Amino acid sequence: MAAPPGAVISNQASFEFENLAGQTETNASNTVELTTAVLRSPSTLEVTRVLGTGSGSYNETVGPAACLQGGAFVNLPDPVLVGGTPIDPLQPQQASGTAAYNLGEPVFVRLVDADQNLDFQLVEYATVTVTSPASGDSETLRLTETGANTGVFTGYLDTVGGVGSSGDCQLQAQSGSQLEVSYSDIADPADQSLASALFDPTHRVFESRTGTLVSGALVELVDAVTGLPATVYGNDGIAQFPAAITSGGTVTDSSGTSYVFAPGEYRFPVVPDGDYRLVVTPPTEYAAPSSVTEAELQNLPGAPYELAAASFGGAFTKNGELTLGYDIPVDPQTSALFLQKNTLTTVASPGDFVRYELTLENASASGT
Repeated sequence: MAAPPGAVISNQASFEFENLAGQTETNASNTVELTTAVLRSPSTLEVTRVLGTGSGSYNETVGPAACLQGGAFVNLPDPVLVGGTPIDPLQPQQASGTAAYNLGEPVFVRLVDADQNLDFQLVEYATVTVTSPASGDSETLRLTETGANTGVFTGYLDTVGGVGSSGDCQLQAQSGSQLEVSYSDIADPADQSLASALFDPTHRVFESRTGTLVSGALVELVDAVTGLPATVYGNDGIAQFPAAITSGGTVTDSSGTSYVFAPGEYRFPVVPDGDYRLVVTPPTEYAAPSSVTEAELQNLPGAPYELAAASFGGAFTKNGELTLGYDIPVDPQTSALFLQKNTLTTVASPGDFVRYELTLENASASGT
């Protein structure tokens, strides 16, 4: 059995021998005492997503997990992934770090803190706090070491929409709000770690000249090979979601769930892995794809933007995350206005009235 930190281990050696008279004698050494200590190590904290398919950064157990309720820790049921697939947290799962969740899916937490591996023969526990600042909800989550001597602790917590109700073992939050996880080493107050993620992240259609958000742009997700509309699901990974939506509009999936977007925003909640393109039809006063460079765009108000080839109509591969993460610039249509000023008066004295004629010509392609 391993000794706990702070335990005093006392040791005294002795030996027996037979003297010249044939008698057995015992001599003891001095007593040596030592106190056990733990070598302090910095912790790291991460929120992850368990992947239903493919390979992740980690292949390890993700629980079991327990939540503090009514003064006692209550074991949580097995987590259910987006799409309705339950998993066994005691079996190794493929997982990777994430910066975003769909509201309603479980949040997975991964803590590494070697100095909490107090006994190399036992599976041990660590505690974190999971909060939603916007809703006011706070839950205390107990993580489980992934093995008897790993120093890695994992667990999970369900999320739902709504007003915060602390201590009910599920995190209430709203779309667009932030999730925060905090950890403090109980034996080392200086060792603290934080992790965060965003619920239901949206992306932006914006003007490439000013950074102004642009509503009314039709954004369509299509298969990069066939050009056909992509298969898209709502937050639950089951309900059908349109493959073409309007920035700044409202969408309802096949389950009746509504998604209301702020000006210029759009989102495809769950998209299967594959190769895609974003086809954008902006309002008539704009053109897409943009011809402005990424470097110029990142200097606009509202930057930084999430830009890649997909932002400019290029094909891209989606792998791992549930949703897409691309902002889309659109260019204002070039306006060519000519103003001509004429008068028939050739000679005038101070105080004379001079009549001018102004002619305005719009030579832009839009003609508006």
